Amino acid sequence: MRGGSPKKNREHVRLNRTQILVALISAAAAVAVAVVQFRGESKQTPAPANAAASILISGVVVSRSTNEAIPRAAVSIVGRTEQSITETSGSFRLEIKDPSPQNTYRLRISAKGFRTVDQSVRAPIDDLVLALDPF
Repeated sequence: MRGGSPKKNREHVRLNRTQILVALISAAAAVAVAVVQFRGESKQTPAPANAAASILISGVVVSRSTNEAIPRAAVSIVGRTEQSITETSGSFRLEIKDPSPQNTYRLRISAKGFRTVDQSVRAPIDDLVLALDPF
């Protein structure tokens, strides 16, 4: 039989269902962001010359132990007002108006039943995966 036995081939491509789910959620979030940006670009009027740019941080929050999405997790930027609550898919989106010159931010992620985590990130980023440890 060409290509080896079917059993051996199945073992080679076996993926954890959770890994597939996280990959699909990340891809869907990226597509949704691209569609929103594309639709917004065609309707936007030029910003005034003195208007500050904004940048985006988006991604998904998952449980480190199960890789499952965590809905209703709070994602905020320490020392700033920007914050987001994750969707049922675990996805979040933070738009930073008046970004810092370094574009480095400290995110604080918290959810009921999980330890709060602070993580530094460099923006913009749209495929961030933030993992929380359960209590």
